[in-house]
Amino acid sequence: MFKKILLLVFILLALFNLQAQEGYIKVTEVTKGSNAENAGIKAGDLIIRYDGISVNNILSLKGIMDKTPNKKVDITVLRGDKELTMQIPAGKLGVMLAEVEPEIELKDDAVVLDGIEPLGWDLMMSNSFHGSLLRVLNYMGEKVDYTYLMGVSGAAFRLHFFDGWCPSSPDPTCGYDCGMEAIKAMGYKATYYMKAGIAEPSEEEENAPIYLSETELLNIIKTSIDNGMPVIAIELIDVPEWGVITGYQDGGKELLCRTYYDKTEGYNLSRKFPWLIVVLGDKLQERNDKDNYRRSLKIAYELYTTGKYDKYFSGIKAYEEWIRHLETFNPTKLDSAKYFEDCLANAWIYERLKEDRNYAARYLENIAPEMGDLSPDLLKLAKVYREEIAILNKEKTVAPYPWTLKSRSDWSDEMREMQSVLLEEALKRARSARDILAKIVNPKGMSPNSKMK
Repeated sequence: MFKKILLLVFILLALFNLQAQEGYIKVTEVTKGSNAENAGIKAGDLIIRYDGISVNNILSLKGIMDKTPNKKVDITVLRGDKELTMQIPAGKLGVMLAEVEPEIELKDDAVVLDGIEPLGWDLMMSNSFHGSLLRVLNYMGEKVDYTYLMGVSGAAFRLHFFDGWCPSSPDPTCGYDCGMEAIKAMGYKATYYMKAGIAEPSEEEENAPIYLSETELLNIIKTSIDNGMPVIAIELIDVPEWGVITGYQDGGKELLCRTYYDKTEGYNLSRKFPWLIVVLGDKLQERNDKDNYRRSLKIAYELYTTGKYDKYFSGIKAYEEWIRHLETFNPTKLDSAKYFEDCLANAWIYERLKEDRNYAARYLENIAPEMGDLSPDLLKLAKVYREEIAILNKEKTVAPYPWTLKSRSDWSDEMREMQSVLLEEALKRARSARDILAKIVNPKGMSPNSKMK
């Protein structure tokens, strides 16, 4: 199923960040007293040439700047409809930059669902499925926030580790499907649709997708948009992250979307046709917050005490396997692609663990006042998560992304040893969290599973 398809293809997430993309370089902030300010550059300017060479992305600008000798150079910006050229010393500009692209032009036959808000890593919603679902729900008039979805679905309490490393591990639809749990908690019915030929159908698998041809998938998308319902979809740009299809034009040959890689203020055009979509159907019932809170705590306990879902270790076992992989990691035996993937997986899981636990603490603190006698235990659990985050933040450079490394040795044995030590400390907090959850979900006594090491 799609859980397995995500395994190796997630490496594209990092590769995409390294690729040059067409567009403009926008100055978003100018440091006071910097070379840029002294030269007259302003926030909102678009840098189009540096030292007479055209540039359209940050990587190309950096490459030219690194090769430019220490002298004054011409820099040309587009301000409104005017080109302005000014001299500036070579070297550090003193600006914050962002890559942007021209706004798309809608065609006469465009069918567009206006008002779907942006997605982005800077919005602290790194769980791209839940971020996309949030935008769809908000568009449908549901008053819900990201913290609520992360909590009621169990995603905030989740840790998965793929047996052999994979950046797909934090994806909430892999292993235990927290994505569908979030949808159910909101009272909606939903269906996965997958492009035929991507994976083998599995009737036994819960939430198994319906397999369709690309033409049939497009018809499902167009019908949903025509009915006023945005579509959650994966890999709309160049990487397998979730986004939202917000419309279509040219008879469906072009899909409009919101993604985590948008470089326009408005909607983007998808660069790929998605191989997996999620379509929300009828709302079966109004959400019941108290029931959702109780259900989420049971999910959290299950995630801690279940050793494995599909090929993903879960909970306590995920910590243990992650530590074991770090302690036995031998970069000399890996080719470049596998080393890159493992390094990426480690960094992404580590980053997501910290962020997800932050939302777990927030969620528990939010719901505690409504949970009567459970309130003290919920606040105690939130405190454990705050402690876990503090431990993981002790050393901020132990889990580097591969594109920050100049050589394999930069992700050193010492760094992996330190990360293992931090994870061992975090694991102690995870066991404490499991035991508190055991008391909450089984107040008459801890279940046998809670005695796991």
